[in-house]
Amino acid sequence: MKIIRNLPNDTHLITITDPLNRQLYFNNTNDNNVVINIIYKDKKIQIQSKIKKNIFYHEFKKKLTKNIYLEVFVTKKGLTDIVHSELLMVNVFLCILLVITCIFLGLRPQQRTVKMAIERGIKRKEFIPFYQPIINSMTGSIIGCESLIRWCKANGEIISPANFIDIAEQNKQIYEITDLLISQVAEDLSKLTNIHDNFYISINVIPRQLQNQTFATKLLNTLSSAQVSNHRVAIEVTERTQFTNVTSAKEVMQRLIDHGISIKLDDAGTGFGGFSYFQELPISTLKIDKMFIDTIGTCDVKANILNAIISFGKEAKLTMIAEGVETQEQVNYLRDQGVFLIQGYYYAKPMPFSDLEKYINNNLKKDNH
Repeated sequence: MKIIRNLPNDTHLITITDPLNRQLYFNNTNDNNVVINIIYKDKKIQIQSKIKKNIFYHEFKKKLTKNIYLEVFVTKKGLTDIVHSELLMVNVFLCILLVITCIFLGLRPQQRTVKMAIERGIKRKEFIPFYQPIINSMTGSIIGCESLIRWCKANGEIISPANFIDIAEQNKQIYEITDLLISQVAEDLSKLTNIHDNFYISINVIPRQLQNQTFATKLLNTLSSAQVSNHRVAIEVTERTQFTNVTSAKEVMQRLIDHGISIKLDDAGTGFGGFSYFQELPISTLKIDKMFIDTIGTCDVKANILNAIISFGKEAKLTMIAEGVETQEQVNYLRDQGVFLIQGYYYAKPMPFSDLEKYINNNLKKDNH
């Protein structure tokens, strides 16, 4: 039996069992003595069926889940062979079914466990920003940073957002995590002194947050309380989920822009909105996803998409930032195409605030030199 469980982000969990008929009766009875069916709602999946009509048999039916049943029919001889000769194999078979069922249904309990852990992490303020600098490749100067959420547990373990963001979004815990991130970013900005007037830190939010005036109010109040100028913060909205109310989003964005906060489109070209967002929403900056940057110097068909994105950005007079840049070849290509703002490992990895302060100071010394 093969069970496919659809997961977020177009991924799948596939479980394949040993042959059920082999696990059930191995070689100790003839396959004419056994029928195995899996019943899902009104559908019957026949695993094994060779019993002839009008032969006396025993029926066993077991409810595995709300909609899934296991149905086994055996002849009298088959029952004798299985029970008396291979009771162990029957137990193995039942254990396999138990494992399958746990895998089939166990993702929800796992999600509940992660949800509870996230709740604890929020209460303990374990979600903190790491900062990845954005560099002007023409001057080498740092123009800003993107704040990237990390889950830093009490034991020192650092958990990547790939392992919890989807669950946090599904359970609406992302709002509290974003609040923690904004508060910490504001506090960190208030400590930075050796930065130029246009330096900013961007914060990632999901479309649902940018459709809510409460989000804008809380953000502005947090910056005011920390005595941080609004222009020091930018908002990056991802395309991974869709805007459900573009009108509300436009109003919230415009309010933030009127207060000096710029709006950037993250992972451009990889999600739902595409470039239609630039026609409907007041977005000033396009961030080119690493997926397209990786095609530089290759024959990948997405290399043409990269050039199209750059052409669109120029035509629309957008600021462009290339993400995930890792090599000098990529920097040179982007510079030749007129893309000068670079974010990626080539210049710096995401780092805690203490390291960011040192990075900014070193960058400032180079500028002065």
